[in-house]
Amino acid sequence: MNKRYVDIVLNTCLMAGKIMIQSGSEMYRVEDTINHIAKNAGLKDPVVFFNTNWIIRGC
Repeated sequence: MNKRYVDIVLNTCLMAGKIMIQSGSEMYRVEDTINHIAKNAGLKDPVVFFNTNWIIRGC
């Protein structure tokens, strides 16, 4: 898996999370959705942590 692909997947996850948070979704739903996107894209063991002010991403 190349770095460009991973960056695209992570940016997609962050965009989905941002849209969900701005729409008023609960944090556990946002975290679950991001984990599903990352796992289905082939990333192994994604780590997602939320705060009301920011999102930390990691693989």
